[in-house]
Amino acid sequence: MKKKYYGALWGAALCLLFLWGCAPSENKVLLSSSGSAIGQEQQTEETIVTENQTEPGIWVDVCGAVVKPGVYHLEAGARIYQAVDAAGGFLEEAERTAVNLAAVLKDGEQIRILTAEEAKIRNESEAASGLVNLNTADVQSLCTLTGIGASRAEDIIAYREREGPFQSIEEVKNVTGIKEGTFQKIKDKIVVG
Repeated sequence: MKKKYYGALWGAALCLLFLWGCAPSENKVLLSSSGSAIGQEQQTEETIVTENQTEPGIWVDVCGAVVKPGVYHLEAGARIYQAVDAAGGFLEEAERTAVNLAAVLKDGEQIRILTAEEAKIRNESEAASGLVNLNTADVQSLCTLTGIGASRAEDIIAYREREGPFQSIEEVKNVTGIKEGTFQKIKDKIVVG
C-alpha cells in the first residue's frame, strides 16, 4: 500500500513539474547595453526588459551620440529630452541643437542624435542642394519656399514641436493652411531626413 501511495505521489509531483515548465511565461526581451537582443546564457549580465502589449507608455529607439543607445520604455507624452536622459545623456561630441528636445515622442519612433560633424555635413548638403528640411529649418529657411510666409513657417515649426518630427514630406499637409496646391509647389524643395 505504501509503494502505491509513494508512486502516486511521485507521479503527481512529476506532473506538476511538467505543467509548471510548460506554463506560459511573460514575453521577455533580453537587451544588451547596445540594445540588441541576446541569448539566455547572458541573462545574468544583461538587463531583462519585459514587454507587455497592454503596458501603458511608448517604446522609442535612441541612437547616435548618446551614452547608451537602445530601445527605451517611457510614459506616453514623454519628450525627446527624457529619451536622451534614459539613454544616459549626450556624448561630448553630440550636437544638442540638431534635435528639438521639447518634441513629444510617438510609440515606435527613432531618435538619432547627431554629432557636431554629422550635423555640419547634413546642413552643408541641404544648403548645397537647395532643399529645406522640415524637421530642422528655422522660419527664415522655411520662408524661402514658394507660398510659405512667416506665419505659415511658424505653423510648421509649431506642428513639429507638438507632433514630433515629420515622418514624410506629405505630412506637411497636416499643418493648418497647407493644402494640396501649396504642397505641389514645395514638394521638390523639402526633405524630412
